[in-house]
Amino acid sequence: MKKIIALSVLLLSMVVYIKSQNVVTPSQHLPKKDFENIWSEKIYSDSLVSSVFIWVKRAVALHKHVQHSEHVYILEGSADMKIGEDNYSVVPGDLVLIPVNTVHSLTVTSHEPLKAISIQAPEFLGKDREYIKESP
Repeated sequence: MKKIIALSVLLLSMVVYIKSQNVVTPSQHLPKKDFENIWSEKIYSDSLVSSVFIWVKRAVALHKHVQHSEHVYILEGSADMKIGEDNYSVVPGDLVLIPVNTVHSLTVTSHEPLKAISIQAPEFLGKDREYIKESP
């Protein structure tokens, strides 16, 4: 009887665990309204990490995150990115790795907005963004 109860508890906990997992299909996510330049939509967040869909029509100004590392996965569109002293052209399928305290910016080069997933660690609450004035 104890084995049956233990097995039942194990199976129940597995079902609860499986049902608590989220599956996100990026192609089904669109901005909820028209936007001027940048739109973001939180996918998931806890104390360790934040995941966000980001759409950019024109550009993201040069900035850095003093306490966060960031990974940006490009889903749609293309852009030129500055990361530290280096410049890159990014297209769908590219994964951009941005270490803590590294300046970065983005300029969209496609006709359609850039769509990406940004993953930041630890949790990003929107306050750790320092804009950098670009020298002439």
